Amino acid sequence: MKKIHELSLQEHTIACSQTYRLETSRDNYLDPRITVAWCLRHRISVSKIFDSRLRNKFMWTMNVESDFRY
Repeated sequence: MKKIHELSLQEHTIACSQTYRLETSRDNYLDPRITVAWCLRHRISVSKIFDSRLRNKFMWTMNVESDFRY
């Protein structure tokens, strides 16, 4: 009975943690200038990394140089 309860708790924990958005760190904790400079260095469109909402939010970073270092 104890094992069933433990497995049930594990299942619940896994189910709850799956709702965590992986984009949270990128959106809230990483300096967007680093991301934009990385995109420029590697010739990747910023729109592949930031959706339109984030491009508008981080408009101030779009003029960063490709050699930007934090």
